Amino acid sequence: MAFPLISTGIYGFPKEEALQIAVSTISQCLLTSDMQVYLVVFDKKSFGLSQKLFASGQRIHR
Repeated sequence: MAFPLISTGIYGFPKEEALQIAVSTISQCLLTSDMQVYLVVFDKKSFGLSQKLFASGQRIHR
């Protein structure tokens, strides 16, 4: 399964909020499903935000 950070480009939805929503949603899904998840970002800003998010203690749990 793959999904982009919808509306974070031209429509200006905040990338940090979109990443938090994605990680939260993935975490909830993993409570009932056993799967391996890769979080992939495509630009430097998103990469920096994802590093910050995970450094702050946000984790995806199974």
